Amino acid sequence: MTNPQIGSVEIAAAQEQPEVLVNGVDRAITQALCGQITIDITVDANLTLQATAPPDAGDQWAAGTIVITDTGVVLTGGIDVIYPDVDTLYGGPSRLMFVFVNNTAQILTVRRAGQPGIAIAAGVSALLYHDGTDIVAIVASI
Repeated sequence: MTNPQIGSVEIAAAQEQPEVLVNGVDRAITQALCGQITIDITVDANLTLQATAPPDAGDQWAAGTIVITDTGVVLTGGIDVIYPDVDTLYGGPSRLMFVFVNNTAQILTVRRAGQPGIAIAAGVSALLYHDGTDIVAIVASI
């Protein structure tokens, strides 16, 4: 079996051992390196990125590129995009850098709960830095 995103060979299902979750790890690494998720806003309210414990493929925060659109409900004002407390949830560090794309006509503030975060202007793509406490810097606007 081959990983469809990066072409790496995976262990066949018949060869897997329950305590060796190689394919799961392979997919998580692939998502972290290559993944992009597009989230279409459906309500005019703050958005908390999905995170589960243990982590799975549905975790919105884990993508290397997070694209926010508002074709479902056009935003009437700026909102916060809340990055989950991944460190506490997983017992380990979260992604330190990721690309954030604001494809709305409003300012989006990317932050952790209870933190100030960073404002991303409408139509801007930015490489963001997370210090383990909050989104603290725009490394580059793209």
